[in-house]
Amino acid sequence: MARDGRVLDAIFDAIDAVNALAPEDRRIPKSEAVELLGDAAGVDSLGLINLIVTVEQQVETRFGRTISLTGDDELTRSDGPLRTVGALADYVGALLDR
Repeated sequence: MARDGRVLDAIFDAIDAVNALAPEDRRIPKSEAVELLGDAAGVDSLGLINLIVTVEQQVETRFGRTISLTGDDELTRSDGPLRTVGALADYVGALLDR
């Protein structure tokens, strides 16, 4: 399915769900450019974990597929799929293509 608008919509809906539970100063901006790992990350570690779980749930609900975003070592690499929201969307699209 390579990334399309539906994948990004699912991730943005996951961000909305995580933000609804977060204090205002810890909310994740809805932008493909938001960094998820590293010094400039727009999310703290707890927020990232919540986002990952919520994205997995959104994908299952929307696409009827179960994915795991925590199984690959490459996820934690600074150039990996969790570096930005856009990279995460590309990765989720690739997982859905498998």
